[in-house]
Formats: sequence, C-alpha cells, structure tokens
Amino acid sequence: MAAQTSSLTFRLSGNLRVLMNKNRPIKNIELAEKSGVSANTISRIKSGWDGNFQVELNTVEKLAKGQGVDPIELLTEA
Repeated sequence: MAAQTSSLTFRLSGNLRVLMNKNRPIKNIELAEKSGVSANTISRIKSGWDGNFQVELNTVEKLAKGQGVDPIELLTEA
C-alpha cells in the first residue's frame, strides 16, 4: 500500500505542476483562493514532499475544481 500511495503522491505533485502552468499559468495563491486549499499546502504538494504528508481526497477534489478539471486528471499517469 505504501508504494501505491507514494506513486499517487508523485503523480499528484507532477500533474498539479503541469496543470498550473498549462495555458495561462496560475500562482499558488490564486489557486488557493479558487480552491479553498492553503497556498502552503499547494506548495508542499507541488514540491513532491518526502512522504510524511498525506493529501485527503477532498483536497484533491478542491484542487481539481479550482483548476476546472476532473479530479482524476490530478491522479492519472501522463
């Protein structure tokens, strides 16, 4: 299970960075305002944290909504 969680965290990190820079780049603070997720949390996710930080599914859903995408886009392999 740990390997699966690790894989998902790296996908989330990479996909969030890509989506935030697609079309019109968006800053952490702007996504925080749109999603209700703190800019600090967004920064930690994007930096590919060391595994001591878990992201709740509702956070993924909020980030997706703030980006205007389906949550699955944040978790699928590119």
